[in-house]
Amino acid sequence: LLPFAAKGYITVSVAYRLSREAQFPAAVQDVLGAVTWIQRHAEEYGMDAERIALIGGSAGGHLAMMAAYAAEASLLHNESCGDSANFKVRAVVSIYGPSDLTTPVARENSAVIRFLGKTWVQAPDLYAQASPLFWIDGQDPATLLFHGTLDELVPVAQSDSLAARLQQMHVPVVYHRLR
Repeated sequence: LLPFAAKGYITVSVAYRLSREAQFPAAVQDVLGAVTWIQRHAEEYGMDAERIALIGGSAGGHLAMMAAYAAEASLLHNESCGDSANFKVRAVVSIYGPSDLTTPVARENSAVIRFLGKTWVQAPDLYAQASPLFWIDGQDPATLLFHGTLDELVPVAQSDSLAARLQQMHVPVVYHRLR
C-alpha cells in the first residue's frame, strides 16, 4: 500500500474473522466495525470520512460489497458496528468477488458452506442474505468490478450478473471483464 500512500491516499488493511473462527455474518460485522471506527477517528488521522472506498479480492471483494450494499441490514449488526444510519462508503471495488451465493456452483462450494455454517438445503434464505447481489437498491456506492474469464474459483458470471443488476438499478458501475 506504500505506493498509494506516496500519492496521498490513506489506506487501512482490515482484518476479519475467517470461517474457521466464526460463520457469517461475523466477517461482514468486522468490516462494518472497522469502517465505523475509521469514520469516528478520521479527523485525528487526517482522513476524510466522506471519501471511503472498500476494496477487496475474492472473499475480500464479497465482504466489501456486503458492507457497501447491505450496511443497513439488521442481521449484520452487533455492538461493534455502530449506527448503520451513519454508515456510508463512497465506492466499492470488487476484484473477482462472489456476488451470488445462491448459484449451484456457490451452493456446492465447501468454502461457502463453511462460511455460512449451513448447507443450502438447511438454510436457502441464508445464502440469499449473504449475497451482495440481492441487497442492491439503487442507493449504493459507485462500483468498480474486475473479473477474469478464466477464473476457476469464482465464475465470471458472478460479476456479469452483478454488473447487470447495478446498471438496472442505476448504480454507477465500471466493469473490466478480463480475458
